[in-house]
Amino acid sequence: KEEGKTYTLVTYGYDNQMHAEKDVVDFSTVAENQKPTIKLNAKLEKEYLTGSTIDIEFEINDPENDQVMYSLYIYTDGTKRNLLVNQELNDSVIKYTYTCYAIEFPNCYFVIEANDGYGPVELQSEVFNIVTEYSPIVPEHTHNFVEGKCECGEEDPNYVAPEEPKKKCGKKSADVVIAAIALTAGISIIFRKKD
Repeated sequence: KEEGKTYTLVTYGYDNQMHAEKDVVDFSTVAENQKPTIKLNAKLEKEYLTGSTIDIEFEINDPENDQVMYSLYIYTDGTKRNLLVNQELNDSVIKYTYTCYAIEFPNCYFVIEANDGYGPVELQSEVFNIVTEYSPIVPEHTHNFVEGKCECGEEDPNYVAPEEPKKKCGKKSADVVIAAIALTAGISIIFRKKD
């Protein structure tokens, strides 16, 4: 459609004859198509063993209830492989079981495509790996800070070292106390000799 232009609606009947409508069609009032929505119903694992199966479930809905065709692909090692192609959507929830190849593939993902006749919409799944054995699980480390440091060497960013206690009695104070005691003892000895 182009702004300012008028169009004549032409239809073909069962008699295979062209029929032109006399009314002018105003395309400015035609609503924009709302594309179908695609949603994965389950999260995929990060790794699958070779020869194992992956159950994928997704949901496709079209807000205008247009007839939708859908396709499901898997990308392994950068190569697109068709799993379901141009299937007519009869039920909004689709389940598919994929069997992993007997060799390893990194960076795999599924792509779901839905088309209501007005252009395709795609959704990509999470990336996963197909492996011959699972990667070792490293337990998550929880820091246990003692005096601002964890056994792993990490320092506590919120740690404030306590202030060192102030000395109540320094060396000079101790000398004064000792001198006072000695003086008191000396005076006491002097007073005793005069008796």
